[in-house]
Amino acid sequence: SGPETRSSREVRRRNIRRSGLSPSSRSSRKNARVMPFPSSVAAGSFVPEDYVRELFRSRNVYGVTIARETRDGAFTDLYHGTTLHGTQYSERNGAGEVVPTEPQSPLSYFHQRSPIGEVFEALAATGCPLRVGIVGLGAGTLAAYARPGDHFEFYELDPAVIAAVEGRHFSYVTAPRERGADITLVGGGGRPN
Repeated sequence: SGPETRSSREVRRRNIRRSGLSPSSRSSRKNARVMPFPSSVAAGSFVPEDYVRELFRSRNVYGVTIARETRDGAFTDLYHGTTLHGTQYSERNGAGEVVPTEPQSPLSYFHQRSPIGEVFEALAATGCPLRVGIVGLGAGTLAAYARPGDHFEFYELDPAVIAAVEGRHFSYVTAPRERGADITLVGGGGRPN
């Protein structure tokens, strides 16, 4: 086949992240399933055809934040512009609404076999409650590692990202709260006032 294009490389990386394989592993890359990535241009912006519809969209001074359901209905992805900032398993409920599932299953580059997954596994082995500060919220994926009694504080610059994550399309932040973890979202990106 011909040379790999930028969009095909991005799709391959995304598929590897979703598969739970380490993107740094050469053998993982060779064995990763690559799906075709047709695209179209709508209203002057890039809209991948592998999405059924947008679930959330907000535009502000920081850019455009979008949550999209994948065509197969298995994932909801959070994008800021064209950059993927998190993925969560999802499905349609009896009313046909897209709902997040598996809030204790971190995906994309924070999966359980990633370096950060290994760090949280080692910290959990100590049995001590964790106090964790994280700059940048993304889809809130790192909150999946929070246990009852842990305190995670996320600092996020963009209020649209906070709105998307605390909305009904992602449950990485809300589910650990229900399990007894203290999850705090602080606007402003962690900069001192």
